[in-house]
Amino acid sequence: VFSLLPPLSRTIALRNICYFVLTPMAVAGHDEDEQEEFKMDTLDDSLCLLKVRGQGTVYERAHWHRWVHVWVLDLTGASVLLVQRSQQAIPFRGLWTCCMGPVAEGEPSLLSAQKILARDLKLQYDDDRFEFLFSCKDAQVWEGTWLRHCIDVYIVPLTKSLNSEDLGFEHDCVSDVRYTTVNEIASAFLTGDPSYVISQCPEYNYRLLRSLNKLFIDYHKQRPADDSDDEREHHQAMQLLDRLTETGEVGEAATKGEVHRQSEWHRQAHIWLFDLESGSVLLRQKPLRRKNFGGCWNCLNALVEAGESSTMAAFQSLKEDIGLRDCQPSDLEFVFQCKIELQAVEDCLLRQVADVYCVLIPRESLPKAPAISDLRFHSGECVAARYMPVAELEDIWRGKQEADDLIIPLDSGRVEYADRLFFYFRQQLRKAQKALAPP
Repeated sequence: VFSLLPPLSRTIALRNICYFVLTPMAVAGHDEDEQEEFKMDTLDDSLCLLKVRGQGTVYERAHWHRWVHVWVLDLTGASVLLVQRSQQAIPFRGLWTCCMGPVAEGEPSLLSAQKILARDLKLQYDDDRFEFLFSCKDAQVWEGTWLRHCIDVYIVPLTKSLNSEDLGFEHDCVSDVRYTTVNEIASAFLTGDPSYVISQCPEYNYRLLRSLNKLFIDYHKQRPADDSDDEREHHQAMQLLDRLTETGEVGEAATKGEVHRQSEWHRQAHIWLFDLESGSVLLRQKPLRRKNFGGCWNCLNALVEAGESSTMAAFQSLKEDIGLRDCQPSDLEFVFQCKIELQAVEDCLLRQVADVYCVLIPRESLPKAPAISDLRFHSGECVAARYMPVAELEDIWRGKQEADDLIIPLDSGRVEYADRLFFYFRQQLRKAQKALAPP
């Protein structure tokens, strides 16, 4: 059976077997003054078992010893639970980190992980809720003392966030808890944020962040398709977007949720369906339950994911949001690009670099403007549609008419957007009228 296990599992199993077998031999070597202390296995540089010693001696003499980290995850919200160690906690008092602590002599690290989670947060889970990620050596100085840890890293993936009623943390160990994102943790590691416990081993930071990102992405990829607003919001929060600088340069990718919360510039495709015969444009209504602009009207739009072209994002919106299956990417005419800002809920400012497209009707794929009854709405993005004359829409954008249910950019970008959009519409109408005029 042992030979059938994967290499990593064989290593962990063999080490735990050695702890149980060798610990009785090591106990005979205990120092008499250590009998009442928390006992720990000390290791040599190759992480082979040396001797059982008291915690104080281990810290004083800077011995290698076993340590465990437990990261609690909210898969649905793509967030990580952090704990702030109390001022009485040794080591790392007052710092933000995961649940952590030493492994007792001869004890499997999984059992220690369960005990530490129960001690710090009063959370009790069976073995199968813990997933082992990796082991790593880490040595660093804390308050003048060398700490040499052989860390076993575990995660506890949950499908919902824990509230205060679920937690009962021990104030001698933990003084506060909060959820954060992987990107915020990565930023703390990169900048050396003094309020965090930061491993001095680059391998630890790389493997942890890579594993957490992969877990969140894989979880959302494997979730069954669901058109409910809540499910779609959770899925979209995991979309990776390109962060943009003020000058339009592409920065590091981040999730949609993080980009929106931090009011960072990102790319968006706007799609206007313009019926030349009636001089009107198609507007769609967002679902009432949407967090931002629920029940409001605007043109079709789509987030442009990291590395994606805005043309393809716009094309997918036509097909999926209103069911225009006969359209082709070539039907989309790029009109202009403009930076706009939108005031969303909870003081969230959405900053978009909008690529504006237009589908002129009639055309080969759309001989006439589609009837509203013929459209097939994606319930997560659109619940209704209507045509509005361009002249009326321009009056609303210019402030000559009131319409509280239309999504209109703030003044910083609205004027430029309106000038360029309605100039284009008038230009296309003149061309169409000229083409229809008798020779």
